[in-house]
Amino acid sequence: MQLFNNEYILIELHANDSLYIKWTEATAVMPTEFFKQVNLWYVEYFSKYPIKSVMINTQDFKYTIEIEVQEWVGTQIIPQLIAKGLKKLAFIVSKDLFSQFTIEQTMDESKSDVFTLLYFEDEAKANTWLKS
Repeated sequence: MQLFNNEYILIELHANDSLYIKWTEATAVMPTEFFKQVNLWYVEYFSKYPIKSVMINTQDFKYTIEIEVQEWVGTQIIPQLIAKGLKKLAFIVSKDLFSQFTIEQTMDESKSDVFTLLYFEDEAKANTWLKS
C-alpha cells in the first residue's frame, strides 16, 4: 500500500509488516525541513501499523544530512521507532559516497542492541534478510 509519493521519496507499506522507502535523485535539492518531516512520518506509520522491519533504498539519495539533523534522528526518531517495535533496518547503499557517509554517521548516532542494521548493494539481498 502506497503511503506517500512525491519527487523526493516513495513510501510503501508491504504485506509482511515492513516499510519500504525509496529516495530519489531530487533529494540533491531537498529542504532539510522536508527530510525531518519524513522522519516524523516514520514515527506516525509505526504508531498506525505493526511495522517490524524497514528497507530504505538510498541508491539515488543525494541529500547531505547535517550534523544537527543526524543527532536529531539519532536521539528523537530512532528511539521512538525502537519503542514501537523496530527489529530490522536495511539500507541499500547510496551511489553518492558523501551521502552514504552521512547516512552511516546518522545511524551511528542511534546504535542499539534492540534492532539490527545492515547495508546492502541491492534490494533482493536486503529482502531475503528482512524476511529471515
